[in-house]
Amino acid sequence: MKRYCFVLGTAFCLLFECIQAFGQENIPAKIDAIVGAPINAGRVAGASVAVVKGNETLVMKGYGFADLELDVPMPPRATYEIGSITKQFTAA
Repeated sequence: MKRYCFVLGTAFCLLFECIQAFGQENIPAKIDAIVGAPINAGRVAGASVAVVKGNETLVMKGYGFADLELDVPMPPRATYEIGSITKQFTAA
């Protein structure tokens, strides 16, 4: 449960940081810095990020690994099983 909360919190932080970055140049570099920090520190195995504005995809990239044991890189279009994490939102 702690891991899901961390992932969810990280996703929200990334979302708000990306929203602020829309008016600025070099969005991919900013996202690389934000997402790369927890992955390089070993706190997160991998993540996929997509930033879309209107019909334009500004960034679509995979970070880290999908499988650490086999060194499989995280694909940009990876699908994630969210399990029962949505219960905390639907129960409220």
